[in-house]
Amino acid sequence: MYKNRTSPKTQSRGPEISAQHCKDDHLTRVFHSAFSGHDIQPLLDDFEIVKYFEFTICGDDTARKKPDPLPLLTAAEQMRVSPGKALMVGDSASDVKAARAAGFQIICLSYGYNHGEDIRSYGPDAVIDSLIQLNTLI
Repeated sequence: MYKNRTSPKTQSRGPEISAQHCKDDHLTRVFHSAFSGHDIQPLLDDFEIVKYFEFTICGDDTARKKPDPLPLLTAAEQMRVSPGKALMVGDSASDVKAARAAGFQIICLSYGYNHGEDIRSYGPDAVIDSLIQLNTLI
């Protein structure tokens, strides 16, 4: 899955800084991945970022996966927030489709899991080049 990535020790601290910003602003944060919990947990542990999220929803936690809106609606329900007040940060066409179907706002990273396609063509609300930029948008 992500085995060829560099060590977390050499990665940008963007995810950590952004997650801490959200935590400091008392925003409820959910980590969602279409991958199974078994597959994604080692990555979360490796990057030591799970501590910034109240809970996680993995691909095997709901009956349907993105681009179906069910995982996002489940997250909104668990956060006790209406979908119209929820924001998703994603990196793929499936993320944009799921967010729109769920009624979420969507900010996308310009890089990530989008098979080389420009994410802007899917119409997210905003596109950022670094998670640190998220701090200026929320």
